[in-house]
Order: sequence, then structure tokens, then C-alpha cells
Amino acid sequence: MVQFWVHESVLRQSAWFQKCLDSGMCEQTTRIVNLPEDDPDVFEIIFKWLYGDKQIREENVLRIASTYITTDIYGLLDLQNALVDAIRELCATTRLGPSDAALIYRLSPDCCELRNFVVAKLHHDICKWPDDYGRQGVESGLYGREMRALQVEDTELAGLLYRKCKGNMLLLQPATYPTYI
Repeated sequence: MVQFWVHESVLRQSAWFQKCLDSGMCEQTTRIVNLPEDDPDVFEIIFKWLYGDKQIREENVLRIASTYITTDIYGLLDLQNALVDAIRELCATTRLGPSDAALIYRLSPDCCELRNFVVAKLHHDICKWPDDYGRQGVESGLYGREMRALQVEDTELAGLLYRKCKGNMLLLQPATYPTYI
């Protein structure tokens, strides 16, 4: 079991921990807060942030997303925004695979900034590199198999992407192009 010694004033930056410490529950008297379901790596990022290190140095998109989901529970909105910015930065130089996007989508809260970004990023990548994502359901390209699995296993995300892609398709004819002089 991993343990972190954290100053109470630092923990109180979170409304969840503040309620926990003021509730009269055993955590208030024992000064121990057990979090058996939470990943210690996630809390390492959270505690660095709470102690003033406002730069996210993590390079694993799934770990950053996991931290975002955990911070949603603990009400750390500023950190959530920084985590989405960190994912945006990472995704500026790399693509987000469909399986990673599906996992993040499934685990994140409805209508949150992270989920919206993941859908927008995957949509962007599919539009920019359609052959890599298996054009028309063909399991070819870099992410073809992952896209096929997404269509079968994550129908909500697949439907959302389909509607988004279909809505962006335009019929362009030579007469519709603007003329520049």
C-alpha cells in the first residue's frame, strides 16, 4: 500500500477532502484518509499540483485522463483544466488512438471538457488521415482494427463520430470555389 503524507491545508484545497475532514468521521480523528480505489500515480500528479507545481509533466495520455477523472470526484477544477491543456499539448504532436479515445470517453463524465476534446480530436484525426482509420469500415490502416472494435463495442462514441463526420461532408463543385484576383 502506498502512503502519502500531506499537509491538511493542502488537502483542504479540495471541497471533497474538506468535507471529509470536517464531517466528524473517523478521518478527522485518525488523520488517515483511505482511498483504496484510487491510483497512487494519479495522486502523485494531484499532490504535486496542490503543492504548487502547476506544470503537468506526465506524457501518458491515459494517466492524465485518469487524473482528470479522479479530480472530478475531488472537485479540483483548476487542475482539471490544466490536465485537458496537457492532453491538448501531447495530442498536438501525436494522434489519439481509437481504443484510448473510447476508454477515456467511457470513463469520463458526460459533457465534460475532456470528453468533448477526445471526440473532437478523434474526429479531426479521422478527417485528416482517413486511410489510417480504415475508410468505410475496412480494417486497414494504422487504426483500422481499433476503429472496427470501436464501432462494435462503443456504439455511443461511434454514433457520435459518425454524425459529426457526416455533418462535415460538403459537396464542392468548381463553381462554388471563391475567385481570388
